[in-house]
Order: sequence, then C-alpha cells, then structure tokens
Amino acid sequence: MREQYFNKYGRKIWENGYTVLPLQPNTKVPGKFDEGKWRGFDDWASYCSKPNIGLEIDAWENWPNAGICVPLGTLVAVDIDIDNDEELSDNIERVARSTLGDTTVMRIGKYPKKMLFYRNSNPIKKMRLGPIEILGSGQQAAAHGIHPDTRAPYTWPHKKLYEVRFKDLIEVTESQLKNFLEFTQPYLPEQEQKTAKIYAPGSYTTNDMLAGDLEAITDALKWITNNDLHYDEWMRVLMSVKGALGDAGESVFLAWSATSAKDVSEISQRSFRMAQPTMTGAGTIYHLAKTSGWNPPPSIHFNEEKKSIAQTLDQDLKWIDGFINNAEHGSENEAKKPLELKKSQDDTAFPEECLNVDGLLGEMCKWINQTAVIHQPVMALMNSVAALSTVYGRKFYLEDRATRTNVMVLLLANTATGKDHSRSRIKELFAASNGDRLMMGDVLNSEPGILRALSDQPRRLAMVDEFGQFLSVINSKNATSHQAGIVAALMKLYSSSGSIYHGADYADEGREAKRIHYPSLSVYGTTTLADFENNLTDKNLASGFLNRFMTIPIFKSNRKIQKTRKTDAPAHLIDAMKTAIEFDIRGDGNLEGVDAEGATSTPTSPVFWDEGLDDLREEIDHQFEMAMARADNGDPLGNLWGRYVENIYKLSMIRALSRSIFRPVITRADLEWSRKIMDWSVSRTAEM
Repeated sequence: MREQYFNKYGRKIWENGYTVLPLQPNTKVPGKFDEGKWRGFDDWASYCSKPNIGLEIDAWENWPNAGICVPLGTLVAVDIDIDNDEELSDNIERVARSTLGDTTVMRIGKYPKKMLFYRNSNPIKKMRLGPIEILGSGQQAAAHGIHPDTRAPYTWPHKKLYEVRFKDLIEVTESQLKNFLEFTQPYLPEQEQKTAKIYAPGSYTTNDMLAGDLEAITDALKWITNNDLHYDEWMRVLMSVKGALGDAGESVFLAWSATSAKDVSEISQRSFRMAQPTMTGAGTIYHLAKTSGWNPPPSIHFNEEKKSIAQTLDQDLKWIDGFINNAEHGSENEAKKPLELKKSQDDTAFPEECLNVDGLLGEMCKWINQTAVIHQPVMALMNSVAALSTVYGRKFYLEDRATRTNVMVLLLANTATGKDHSRSRIKELFAASNGDRLMMGDVLNSEPGILRALSDQPRRLAMVDEFGQFLSVINSKNATSHQAGIVAALMKLYSSSGSIYHGADYADEGREAKRIHYPSLSVYGTTTLADFENNLTDKNLASGFLNRFMTIPIFKSNRKIQKTRKTDAPAHLIDAMKTAIEFDIRGDGNLEGVDAEGATSTPTSPVFWDEGLDDLREEIDHQFEMAMARADNGDPLGNLWGRYVENIYKLSMIRALSRSIFRPVITRADLEWSRKIMDWSVSRTAEM
C-alpha cells in the first residue's frame, strides 16, 4: 500500500505555520481529486499569498496517494539544481549556509540536488544564476511524496517542515539572497558566470556603525591566523574588513588572504568586490584579534568619532578604549576599569511624546489618569497596551507575516507609586464590558494551570504583581516541575500565537497533550528594581525569556499627587471596549466562537501597512541586525534585542487597531511611536 503523505504530514506542516497543497501522485504538480480522478489545480498559485483553512485540510487528507507541496513567497527555497557534481553541490551549499544562515531545513529529491528553506518578511520573485535558483512568489516546492525520476521518497537529512515552525526559519533579505548568488559565481563553470553581477570599486560605502580605522584593522589582522581557515571563517573576515574599510580595505584583505596556501587571488578579489556587508565590521575584527592576544600599540590613534560609536555598539571595544586611556595617561589600572556610559536625565525618562495616543488606547489612558491619586501616565499607557493586546488577540494578524498582538510587559517602579491603580481600572473596565472571561488569575501558579485557563478561553490577560517574587519561585532549586515549567510555557505560548501550541506528551494514557489554537496570552507584570535584580538569572537572559518582555523602568517618570475622585468608566468607553471584545468577521475567519482545541484554524483579519514605510522598516531591521551582530560577537546584552522588531510591530498593530478595528492601517506615526518605546526600553534595560 502506498504511503498517504498528505494524510500523514499535511496537517502537521500546516499547523507549523506553512501553507500546503496536495500533489498529484508521483509528480511535482499540484492537483485536485474530483469524481474519482486526479486533475490539475488551476488556481494553486493564489495560495502563495493566502493561507489554508481547516476545511481544506480536512478534505485533502482523504485524497488517495496525495503528496505535499508548499507554495512559496514569504517561504523561500534555495534550489541547488546541480546534477552529477557532488563537490560543486556541496560547495554551493556551504556558501548558502555561510551567507544566508545555517538552516536545519533541507530537502533532497535527486541527489546531489538540494533545496534549502528560509523565510522572508516580504514575498520575493524568482532569481537565478545558472543552475542555482531562488524560488519565490508564484512557485511551489515539493515536500513529501515520490520523486518522479528516482521513484523514491523525498528525504530531509536534518529537520522536516513539520518539525520546524515557519516563524523559526532563518529570515533572509532580498539583498542577502542576491549576495549569495554572486558569491557562488567563482564556483560555477565559466559558461554559467556571465549573468553574475560584480560590483565595481567605489560602489560600496561603509557606515559609521561598521567603520574602523585602517591602521588598527591592518594591525589586528596580523593576529588572525589564516593557515588553514575554514571557508565560513574566511568569509567572516572578508565581510568584516569590507564593512570596516569599504573598498579601501581590498588590498589589506588580499594581503591577509594571501598568507594561506589555499588562497586563489582571483577568487579572493572577486569575492571582496561582490561583498555588500550590512552586519559585520570593525567590531568583529577587533574581537577576533583580541581573543588571539592582540594588544594595539600606543602608536595607533583611533578616530574619536568612530571610537565613540564603537563604545556604544560593541562592549569589546571598551577594552580597546581602556588601552588608549592607558597609553595617554600612563595608568595601567585605569585601562582595566570598565567604562561607564553616562546618560543625561532626559535620556532616562520615558519619551514624553509617546504618552500622546488617540483612539481606544487614548480613551483608556485618559480615564485611568483622571481617576488616579498618583499620576502615573506610563503605567496607564503600558497596562492599557497589554489589555488591548488581549482584546485584539486571535482576531488580527500583520498582513505580511504571522505576527499577532500578544505582548509581555514588565514595569519596574518603587514601592508606593500607584502600581495597583491601572490594574484595578482595567479589571473594572473589562467587567463592565463583558470581558471578565479574558482575565486570568493574579498569580501564575503552574504550567498546567496556565494551559487549562487558555484551553477554556484562549485570549487571556495575566496581571501579575510582585513579578520579582514570581521569578524567585520559578528560578528556585526547590521549584516543583509545574512551577519550573512556567518559563518554557510562557516562551512557547508567546511564539505560538500565530499557530498551534502543542503541550508536552504524557506517559499516562488518560492524559492528553494540550493543543491550543492561536493562543493569546498577554502578561502585565510589576515589581521593584531590587526584587527584579535579586531574582533574575543569567539563564532568563540567555534563554530569550527576558527579551520577550517590554521592560519599562519608570523610577524617574512624571509622578505627582493629584486630587481626584473615583468614577466609573464612561459609557462611550464601555461601548467601545464591548465592540472590540465582541468584534466578529463572519465568514472571514473569526476564532472567537472556536474553542482552543477545535480543528478550525481559519485566518483572522489582517492589519495593513500604510504606503511608503519600506525605508523606516529597513532602518529598524538594520538596527536589529547590528544588535544581533554584537550578540554573535559575545556581548551578552545583545540578546535583549532579540524580539526588538517583533515587539515594535506588535505595538504598531495595537495602536492602529485602537483607531479602527474595521480597517486597521499602520502609519508612519505608529511605527515611529513603537520604535521610540522599544529603543528606550531595551537601552534602559541594558543599563540596569
């Protein structure tokens, strides 16, 4: 009996965030089974820009001998279509992994041909260089079934699509993909090289975040050995020198590369001229040299402006600056003393312009602030953000990615500062708006308790006071397994908001693993700085738990005592909240009527981007890439930026939805507002 691939794997792949289509048996062609016969799937390409619905999966699982393919667009396939040359195929695969990322998702149909999978935030079009293709919008890739040439199943040497969520694929940009194609040119037969683009000298300009000093880079390279360096490390040095010095670094790099017996000067020169680095530069070179024992001589004079930038962006360069201070002042002890970044009073305060919001978010803040004895506008804003993230949960997604509105906010403030006021107001507003069912208990006691609550109502808001004490419990060596499992559950729930949460499997036959469709758990926690610092562990930072939170320290915020009286929520605010809570798009995928365990997982309503935001989004992506480069170079605080872009997008969605749930559009003002909050949050957290 033939293996029923779609029946076995189709739903699993779909639940991981991919779109799937049935393949006609033993082919690479999408098909439909109708009246006992297979025929073509005429409109299959439309699925490159739209997700499946549950009813389709239910039907396709019953089609006999159906294979599986995945439509492409934001899912990107690097197709190494090289036959009969295993070494060349391996070389191209190595270039892909070094330039695009070491993906765990690779499919093989007819070896040595290979296909590597990545994701892109915007659908891309097909690109090709000889036998190497970047497959994108309007195309599809076979995932499971029988290959028509080999008559054998497709294989996945590492992980399969149903084992890796779409969100967890390595994200690549169109520029990276173009660079990858150009880097492969030296490996291709001469007749295939004609279509490759070589950047002429002068076409690349470095930027201040990557730039370095020519004398310093030249001296540092002497300490980076190149006797038998792996290609990936060789390419890392190439990209870093180009990022640090631009075209002026060509002779410096070629001289360094020539110290290896493996060097081929033509390939080295061609590779350097093709490189267009965006993430690595001087900091990487200095770091590599330092770990090999480099001590920059006193004769090297670092450019002050570049040095200042380096101090801000790369903690390793503080060591270099210390050496410079030593050379100038003759104090060995001073050179070893860590530098302190000085911040003005204005820099530490929450950006006041971000407190001015409109829509439902603005109305909530206005009412909370008017009824507060201790005026705390930042608390009012961020608690309202967390509340609305729950209200909009499961109903909306960002149009070009799976991002949902769920957020995790941690507010740090001194005692007796009015932390409870905004929480009590939110509870009152939810009760008056028939939203009681969205509230979770004030204490997160155990992982099973959290999952039970979300199974009953998949949209939940947890407002946790004394969050520092909560950290103490879950990080304790004496924590029960149910308590210790809370961190992992919160992290997984945060990342599963656009897919399906799969709980742990149990050995007991009577206990089934939890399956929660599109869970939306938002957390608003408050604590003091002392409790936070005393109970936070390195593991919380390294694991990515802390970077999921928008941490808001407001010790120096605008706090004042005001005369007030308690008033109920105004009728117009209650009505607006009711409308948002009960919002329903019949026929367009609202999940409110579907329980968490239900089989229906129809997509919800999109939040759109306004036109003309590509430049700002690219700036945000670049800032994120630079921060991640610092993390890669050993800066432990670089991990704080891990969810920077995602949280910016979540905040932007909430602000846009606050204005209109019927046609939400993210404007430039929304994106700039969200970016200011996240810039401030991450920077202040790093300083603590």
